[in-house]
Amino acid sequence: MESEDKILNEVYSILGKDGVTTLSELVNSKCEELQLSQRQFSAIVGIERKSLNRIFEGEAQKVDIVTLLKLSHFLKKPIDDVIRIYIYSLTPETLSDVERTKRASFIVENFDLTGMKKAGVLDDISDFELIEKRINTFFGLETIFEYKDRLDYALFSRTRKSTRDTMRDFWVKSAYTHFEKLDNPNPYDRKGLVSIISKIKPYSELDTKGFITVVKALYNLGITVIAQANLPNVQVRGATFVVKGKPCIVLTDLIKNYGTIWFCLLHELYHVLYDLDKLTDTCFHLSEDQLDLQLTEEKANSFAREMLFGKDQLEYIRPFISNHSLVSRYAKQNAVHPSIIYSFYAWDKLLEGDSSFFMKFNKSNLLPPADPCLNQVKLSTWNVEELEAQLKNVRSVFV
Repeated sequence: MESEDKILNEVYSILGKDGVTTLSELVNSKCEELQLSQRQFSAIVGIERKSLNRIFEGEAQKVDIVTLLKLSHFLKKPIDDVIRIYIYSLTPETLSDVERTKRASFIVENFDLTGMKKAGVLDDISDFELIEKRINTFFGLETIFEYKDRLDYALFSRTRKSTRDTMRDFWVKSAYTHFEKLDNPNPYDRKGLVSIISKIKPYSELDTKGFITVVKALYNLGITVIAQANLPNVQVRGATFVVKGKPCIVLTDLIKNYGTIWFCLLHELYHVLYDLDKLTDTCFHLSEDQLDLQLTEEKANSFAREMLFGKDQLEYIRPFISNHSLVSRYAKQNAVHPSIIYSFYAWDKLLEGDSSFFMKFNKSNLLPPADPCLNQVKLSTWNVEELEAQLKNVRSVFV
């Protein structure tokens, strides 16, 4: 049997046109051919004449498949043709109701409504017309079905999970929309990025001021950096996009310490330098080429580590990690924020099977929060009116 969407699309395309043969006309023609009365026809298909009239006039509330099969046999037509002809006869009100169901079904298939309510994206997850309106307004869609066609080029810096779910897609498409709205006017300058990338590390010593200085410099090179809130079931540290031919970076609050945002930023800048062609030309799906993704992520991780605080440097300070005074002095000598040293040490211990150091360093206030930096460029709302205010604030940071 042909797909419901294909049949419905044919119906919508033909509505309002003259010369469409109705189910009633086909039955009457067949009865005349066989010299059958309406009473005889009713007896053959086992349906009362009043019910048949409602079916032919498109006023029947429900028509079961058995009835349509009977009509198919009587008319000697394929069941798909009978269904199509029957749908042609439906009233505009009934077709509109079918279309509402189709849109609502699309929403539940493509959005994690429970997760969106938990995140504050939606207040009511049963009012589908309101949900549809909010999504269409946020993404600038004419119909909800356009959502599936939204561009989704992202090479994820992620925790090691291979699944892609609807909430992640929503997060990705939201970020892309944010970059479209920000619309960085500066051309991408790769040579400029190469010239400054080794000079980024010392700005980590300046806390929020240093972070904003780097973000502004990148913006002037055509690279837009924003922060976006994570959502339930989304385990993304950051992502690199290409929007209107220019690289864009999203940082998240998945790991909420200051040192990690510098690592994530350098990690994403690796993708800008070395994966831009791939991001421009290919829709990158995490599930399609996991080995390639893992290799790329390891290279990006190594790049970020060496740019900030290399393994040899960490090995040197490792025996003295409990001596905060010594760690701070060594950080100063290497022009890096001490929390980056503590963060890298905790990560290495985690890979060795010891997860306690993040908690220990947090309790000792050695891993300051990332929020003061991220909040400067954070877009955290899915309300269009509130978003415009946030976009205005973020633009003021860039210039």
